[in-house]
Amino acid sequence: CKYLGIKTKFHEACEIRASGVKSTKLIQICKELNAKKYLSGPSAASYIDVAAFQSSGVEIEYIDYSKYKKHPNIHREFFHNVSIIDTICHLGSNTINLMS
Repeated sequence: CKYLGIKTKFHEACEIRASGVKSTKLIQICKELNAKKYLSGPSAASYIDVAAFQSSGVEIEYIDYSKYKKHPNIHREFFHNVSIIDTICHLGSNTINLMS
């Protein structure tokens, strides 16, 4: 978080009272935290129940990694659809410069 300048409070899912599986559990977590929107990676579109999110009133949005700037990689070519952890491993504290 410090490499990205994020000051958002994080919660561990085990601390939140939510039951069920997959989309049902995600929706319950959002409701417990009074979240109006759930931000997800694009791969989750294959298993997220969009109708359940729509009926719950929680908006779902998918991240578009293709707009992120490329950065140098040590051992392979650059891929847009990887975690921010990949970027941090390659750039360390310089990651924030890429994001702005």
